[in-house]
Amino acid sequence: MGFIRLAHRHKHFLLLCRNMTGGIKGMKRAFKKTVSLVMAIALSFGLLSSTVLAVEGKAEITAPMLPMRGILAAGTPDTSWYTANPSASSFEIGTADQLAGLALLLTNVTPSVSDGFTGKTIKLTDNIDLSAYQSGSGWTPIGTHWAFKGTFDGNGKTITGLTISGVQDVNIHGLFGNVNGGTIKNLRLDDINVFARGQYAGGIVGSVGENGTIENCSVSGTISAPGYNNVGGIAGRNSPGIIRNCISTAAASGKGYVGGIAGVSNGIIENCYVTGNVTAETTTNCRAGGIVGGTGASSQITGCAALNGSVIGLSGETGRVFGYKTGAAQIVNNYASGNMLVNGSTVAGGSADDMNGAPKAPEDWLAAAKWGSSGLNWDTGVWDITGGSLPSLKIFGAAPPASIISITQHPTPITNAIVGSISGSLSVTASVTPSGSLSYQWYQNTAESNSGGTTIGGATGASFAIPTGLTAGTYYYFCEVSAGATSVRSNVARVNVSAVADTGAPVPGAAGVIQIESIFFPTPRIALS
Repeated sequence: MGFIRLAHRHKHFLLLCRNMTGGIKGMKRAFKKTVSLVMAIALSFGLLSSTVLAVEGKAEITAPMLPMRGILAAGTPDTSWYTANPSASSFEIGTADQLAGLALLLTNVTPSVSDGFTGKTIKLTDNIDLSAYQSGSGWTPIGTHWAFKGTFDGNGKTITGLTISGVQDVNIHGLFGNVNGGTIKNLRLDDINVFARGQYAGGIVGSVGENGTIENCSVSGTISAPGYNNVGGIAGRNSPGIIRNCISTAAASGKGYVGGIAGVSNGIIENCYVTGNVTAETTTNCRAGGIVGGTGASSQITGCAALNGSVIGLSGETGRVFGYKTGAAQIVNNYASGNMLVNGSTVAGGSADDMNGAPKAPEDWLAAAKWGSSGLNWDTGVWDITGGSLPSLKIFGAAPPASIISITQHPTPITNAIVGSISGSLSVTASVTPSGSLSYQWYQNTAESNSGGTTIGGATGASFAIPTGLTAGTYYYFCEVSAGATSVRSNVARVNVSAVADTGAPVPGAAGVIQIESIFFPTPRIALS
């Protein structure tokens, strides 16, 4: 409305200029165009809220508030499925715009649903691609101002294209933000990319509380929050909530309290398994675990399997199942991969009720008995448990994965090479269970990530010779190992090339040294098909 007041003040100015070239009509037209242009620019940057803006009493611009973080996204949130009958007890949605409309309804715009859909059910009717909401800062989580408190039934459908790109305007990151007392079920997220700049980052939800429930869900992709705590493949925080019958093959990384299922939990986690790598920093309070980074006194972890290839965090507070336990937390009947690397080394021993879980060999995971009544005792009405493969959730109707690929050796450092005299190679060692032929493909990337990348022609063996013609700069390489439809990517190898020789002892990162570091990047070492 400040522009309206500005317009009225200019009326006096316009009267004084009646005798100037063009007269008052020309002046008015010019002024109105200028104000309209300024307001349009302000609206495009989200500086003005939803209103009808007027110049000299006439409506000039009508624009909705744009609270969505992906303000530059191509999608247009659709709330008509709700506003057509807001008193209904159930709703069906099947498009990206309708899902974005759900997120919009739980912001502070009008209309908004301040009760968070309490007592109501929203059912997904089709698979959804969120690529239209990737630009700008990406997806706005569902439940940022008002927590989601209803039931969201994924109905066995899959959501792809979820991207969040380094935003700091909210402290919760995931498909959903806050879920308090609500339920998210029967939903699969594939190949997500959550890069958060704040606490509580997860694939399905940033934070679940007030006995909310996440069940029968699956997540693949990457969730990272550099410098921030509470990062998990399914939820950043579970306090108190229930997470059951979930799978995460996603990589999870952050400062501390990082876990394959939840970063921190003061609730129940049961009958879940994880294959994605977990990476925390190694400073104070940087706890990490294959299932949970840290547990509260009311936490329960029961019947879970940590199949992660690698877990990294503070020494002494990092384990195959969890990193840190408070008080009387209940840890019961959990298994873990005996080949898992915890801070770069395998762990001796472990039991079903401690931080490292009962160790199992890769072939054990393919035995139905390990998941059934004589092992983890999972519900065969929910899980498809078949000998020779890992369990899958029946709701998704897909065949269970057939193979487990384990990368047991990642690229090792090469030093003392300079432009014009580069030599050496990178290599990986891998195995497949129960059987199969392995194939290899090396990639080069422009960033320190094993997501995306460009294939290197002819680099299809377990070893890859470093190109001798590299110029000074930094290069990133990794290998994808496959067996049939199953594949897993190695850690990233960073190559620093200098044009100047170093006559002293090689020092990592110093001039004249080619340095290739194995980066324990959060990527599954155990892959499913």
